[in-house]
Amino acid sequence: MLSSHILSEVQAVCDAIMIISKGRLVASDTPENLTALFAGTVTLSLDIRADEAEARKVLDTVSGIEDMALTEGETGIIHAQIKPEEAQDIREPLFFAFAKAGLPILGMTQNHASLEEVFLELTQDNDAADNGNASQAKEVEAP
Repeated sequence: MLSSHILSEVQAVCDAIMIISKGRLVASDTPENLTALFAGTVTLSLDIRADEAEARKVLDTVSGIEDMALTEGETGIIHAQIKPEEAQDIREPLFFAFAKAGLPILGMTQNHASLEEVFLELTQDNDAADNGNASQAKEVEAP
């Protein structure tokens, strides 16, 4: 058994994790299942050789996008942070939409919520239920 506040180490070492908040067990599962079941947040990061108007025009044609943010990177490169609608894998439609427009995707990364984000999601609900009392130190245990 390991008790630690350093979630990256817990995830690297442990096969099962228990999250305790305010003396109560709020979750117990594998790191993979906790991130899959509780986080539910997936974002896509794209680097596209295009200007912002071109990238936005293509992205507007792809269904399943809940939210997006575009920023300029290196000269001629747009960085897009895309949040798909829940349970939608839009990587392939994005690829084909940009290919059809003749705009190369230089990089695409799918990011899942981290164990830290899962922990915050699980313990913030307890903090709100505690009527605004000062939050206590987080405690993560893994057998």
